[in-house]
Amino acid sequence: IHFDVRQVFQCPTIAGLAAAAQMVGQPSSILSSHEPLEGTLSLTPIQHWFFKQNLSVPHHFNQAFLLSMKEPLEQVLLESALQYLLKHHDALRLRFKKEENQWTQEYMFFDDKTREEQICSFIDLSIIPYDQQASFIERTATTIQENLNIENGPVFQALLFDDTYTHSQRLLLVIHHLMVDSVSWRIL
Repeated sequence: IHFDVRQVFQCPTIAGLAAAAQMVGQPSSILSSHEPLEGTLSLTPIQHWFFKQNLSVPHHFNQAFLLSMKEPLEQVLLESALQYLLKHHDALRLRFKKEENQWTQEYMFFDDKTREEQICSFIDLSIIPYDQQASFIERTATTIQENLNIENGPVFQALLFDDTYTHSQRLLLVIHHLMVDSVSWRIL
């Protein structure tokens, strides 16, 4: 699909731009495929920059959100949704290897074993005294973030804090910055 910068300004809505854009060639089979990507691929420029920083702990370079739920989430449905997200967004299955001072990236194979791995953990906060819950959440969130691993996984984790006593939930989402930028993270 092709459009130029002039058209972006002349057609400032998505509907207008869609009407002005033109199809060029055949749609990519990658875009139309629903099969998870496999194999190795080149690092992006920002990934090259990241690895040039030679961080002492490259695994702990992440973004996290702690969300308060307005309505309760069902654990089984949440895990199922996150498994679908893992299958659909191939970047969440990337793993990185350093060989001979060179970093490479490869898609983790998505199979039945992958689907069985738990992406989301669940903690019942009602067993923690109320005055200790905030510090418990903070310590647990730090541990989750420290356990990300760009070589072996996980690079994305979720944790649902469920307080059955107050009927409230908080969802912690943590993802390594190599997998998503801050703009895409908000969409995700």
